[in-house]
Amino acid sequence: MNKKNISPESVFNMYEKGVTYKRSEKLYQMAEQNENFYASIQWKGVTAKNMPKPTLNFIPQVVDTKISFVISDSIKLLRKPDEISAFEEDEVVKKAADVFTQLDKKNWERSDIGTSTDMKGMNQRLLFDAALTGIGVSFWYWDKNIRTGNSFTTSGDFIGELIDMTNFYVSNPNEVDVQKQEYVILSSRMSVSRARKLASDKGVSDDDLRKITSTSDQDEEGFSKSQNQQNDGDETGQTTVLLKLWKDDDTGTVHFIRSSKEVLFGEPIDTKLRIFPIAIMQWRPRKRFIYGTAEVTDMITNQQAVNKLQALRILSTMLTAAPKGVYNKNKVKGVTNLVGGMIGVDGDGDINNVMKYVQPSQITLDIDKASNAMVTMTREFKGLNENALGISRPENTSALLAQQKASSVPHENIKRRFHGYVKDVGEIWGEFYRTQYDLKRKIVDEEKNEIIEFVGTDYKDVFLKTSVDVGSDNQYDDLAGLQILKELVATKDISVTQYLERIPKNLIPDQVKLIGELGGDTRIAQEFKYEMMARTLESLDDEMKAKIMNLKEDKREEVIMQLALENKPQAPQAPQQQQQAQQQQQRQQQNIRPEQARQQADKQTNPNRGNEAVQRVANNRATKADPSDRVKQSINNR
Repeated sequence: MNKKNISPESVFNMYEKGVTYKRSEKLYQMAEQNENFYASIQWKGVTAKNMPKPTLNFIPQVVDTKISFVISDSIKLLRKPDEISAFEEDEVVKKAADVFTQLDKKNWERSDIGTSTDMKGMNQRLLFDAALTGIGVSFWYWDKNIRTGNSFTTSGDFIGELIDMTNFYVSNPNEVDVQKQEYVILSSRMSVSRARKLASDKGVSDDDLRKITSTSDQDEEGFSKSQNQQNDGDETGQTTVLLKLWKDDDTGTVHFIRSSKEVLFGEPIDTKLRIFPIAIMQWRPRKRFIYGTAEVTDMITNQQAVNKLQALRILSTMLTAAPKGVYNKNKVKGVTNLVGGMIGVDGDGDINNVMKYVQPSQITLDIDKASNAMVTMTREFKGLNENALGISRPENTSALLAQQKASSVPHENIKRRFHGYVKDVGEIWGEFYRTQYDLKRKIVDEEKNEIIEFVGTDYKDVFLKTSVDVGSDNQYDDLAGLQILKELVATKDISVTQYLERIPKNLIPDQVKLIGELGGDTRIAQEFKYEMMARTLESLDDEMKAKIMNLKEDKREEVIMQLALENKPQAPQAPQQQQQAQQQQQRQQQNIRPEQARQQADKQTNPNRGNEAVQRVANNRATKADPSDRVKQSINNR
């Protein structure tokens, strides 16, 4: 599409085509009804005066639970060099991958990445939009007023905004890939004064500014709250403003322009982006239909049936809860409801022929059974059983984890679509890095503990693969992880310090301080380790020492440690502990078996003990990192 063909009339005609299509598919009606039913507005339009209107709303439980399942994973973006890239081994590409990965991590944790929310909150709201209207849409744009918080003279960053389905229009609704659209139009309602201010900032003349007046297009907003807007006249009323995005035929980049029905807000602007800065997620896809299917839509009929059944039950109770009294007017002149009041009766005879109460018929229990069955079946068809809702009581941790895993299976497809959406967002972020980060910036690589300086535009021709790393952010998975860590500590495969470093933060008071204190104990253990190695080396004969010292430095420490472990020298102990250890050793020597005694004697008299250890370690062990300078110095001094 060429920017020369842009006019306010053409933009508004494209918008009206989208409105007509949505009306034909009843999308505005669907969006309003779904939102109302979620918000417990479920008797709108019903005029039965004497009919009770109860609302037993199970829709929020289904929607909120499924959103929780989808967003329960901890996800992050990863960048890798493309395997077919000619620059695969290029340091520039590797640095770009590192920089982009660190930028993704920083931006994911930004509190202002979305409108007044962080990325996790924005994702939760997007899933909510998708569950209610069938599609979640995020739009990303550059905001020059965002402060970056570094020492360089840089300002501005990208920010995201969620777009309602009713404000999202495409050139071809039968094409589900938004990047293949010829154009995208985003509509919004804003005050006339704000619209005029935006147009004035783009150089629109005063005569054209006066053409921007209030309109009544809010019927297309789809939500009743949007339709019931404040409108006090041309200056403070509301008007429709359109934002059109398209890919220019000449540059291949995305351009955009704002427009009202009568006025263009300045000239088209080149974003320099090669893809639309728009990411979408369909809650449940439909063939050749970009707007998807909502979670709430097919629950409304069931919800209405449950409400009507309960309304009939309540109405029956209201009409029949108190028994009806009847009396013979020829024998009773008046009836009083006073407590203890007397009622006069003419004549005599059976009192049942004078006055009695008529017992009402009992309401059928089928109403409750049908209502409960409908709610239960709706939940189960939506993939929510007792395990998913937390109603069941598992016998142990393993059963709990198995139930939690099984309950998440029905939602895996929704998770995959959400992860695909996150990947698309990562691609958009990468475009901003390459095109808008045109000044030197700094980013902290926490893993390598270093600060990286970069200019994003240096990587404008670097192609990187974007992937989504999915972890666990679930309390049951955390429980399983803690159990595994405890078992590793019990078997002494990891230390207590390693355990504390891997458990969730703030689980233990003063956790960081405790790790620091245990770190001191670890250093003491290292001191003992070095002393043990030195004693072992000193106990060997000169020939063996020479053989060990002639080994490569990366083998020397390993050989000495092997010999030290065979000797198993003990750490220094307190006098009382030494006495107890000597007594225990004497008892063990008294009970030693003959074959064990021979093995110990052979070990002490075998002159090739050191040679065997040297050869075994040199041949079978993998190369380790260089020993510390302190170990080298200790061994050399010995």
